[in-house]
Amino acid sequence: NPQWFVASVDNRTSWSAEAAIPLGELAGDPVQPRHVWAMAVDRVVPGAGLQTWVGPTFDQPEPENFGLLIFD
Repeated sequence: NPQWFVASVDNRTSWSAEAAIPLGELAGDPVQPRHVWAMAVDRVVPGAGLQTWVGPTFDQPEPENFGLLIFD
């Protein structure tokens, strides 16, 4: 249950969201350059359905539907 900080903005044609989660709340060991995490991002749009970053996760996320977050 990490602490999240979220900001978003939208208009008639686009939207954006930013989420910040302290790394110390997600990982026990310090993250090093070239570490790779798999992640998925979904957004439920009222009246329109689901939007996803890489592929749909539905109720049961599958690794093939995750994107890669590579630390630099």
